[in-house]
Amino acid sequence: LIFGEQEETFDKEVKKLGSRVYTYPALSGRQMRQTKKYFEQFFSEHHREYDIVHLHAPYIAFLCLPVAAKYGISHRIVHSHATVYAESKGKAVRNRMLWSISQKYITDRIGCSQAAGAFLFGKKDYTVLKNAICCDEYAYNETARNEIRTQYQAEDKLVIGNVGRFSQQKNQMYLVDIFSEIRKIHKDSVLWLVGDGELRPQIEEKIKQLGLINSVKIFGMVDNTGELYQAMDVMVMPSLFEGLPMTGVEAQACGLPCVFSDTITREVDVMGNSFLSLEESKTEWAKTAVRAAGRYKESGKARRSFGKELAEHGFDIRVEAERLEEMYEEMK
Repeated sequence: LIFGEQEETFDKEVKKLGSRVYTYPALSGRQMRQTKKYFEQFFSEHHREYDIVHLHAPYIAFLCLPVAAKYGISHRIVHSHATVYAESKGKAVRNRMLWSISQKYITDRIGCSQAAGAFLFGKKDYTVLKNAICCDEYAYNETARNEIRTQYQAEDKLVIGNVGRFSQQKNQMYLVDIFSEIRKIHKDSVLWLVGDGELRPQIEEKIKQLGLINSVKIFGMVDNTGELYQAMDVMVMPSLFEGLPMTGVEAQACGLPCVFSDTITREVDVMGNSFLSLEESKTEWAKTAVRAAGRYKESGKARRSFGKELAEHGFDIRVEAERLEEMYEEMK
């Protein structure tokens, strides 16, 4: 059950696998009564088909879960994916209030990391189910790396990468500042921004102001992110907050060094990556990124996949999917 006007990529995948997708209009703070009516309509029609509600949007729990309980859904899961209530103070205050009135309807709790679980659930019991991936799909491929770098005229460049929604949370505005400093250290550098979002116009304007138009490529939403990771030399993520970033896991699967802000949980790290405070200067960020990009050259070791290490840290989707399946079976 999703709230949105357009069919998404995952909708098609779910349908292809034989399941169903129910769609209602996009959520709006001004339409709470209507949203509750949508839940009432859905559960009145379909409650006999489901044993469990697994909610990934905690702050609509007060609308969804009471209705689910009313219609006899005995297991009602809330899944925490973040470590703040919202990006803005106003929305954070609102979400905290909405969350506080949802508690008695929750039967089970899941966090994508220890940090995300502790943030939302406090001392209450929760299960950590990590954001996992199919490690084999992101295995390092030297041929793919060379082909992509040739395609985008980056054969001899230092490629700085970032994958994520263009939003305040992901902090790409500061990343552009960092890249401007990287160019002073390593002139033949390029920045690849993979994603899209509400801050794209501001990011594009900043790129122009800093004279970086010819050095920054915005890919938008693409379906070959795995190939782009191969071609990058370092991933830089100065996020303001994260639950546990999937992109950080994907990048490491193909041996891509990362530089994370220290607001990101260290649970994501399997390669011994760098973590920096956002209070550090952009010059220090730039120096750290350049050092990380030279990791393999300095060590004399060839770049490789880290799928085995990711699996050992709980990031293999095959293992985590089985864990989730077992949880569901125990609830039935």
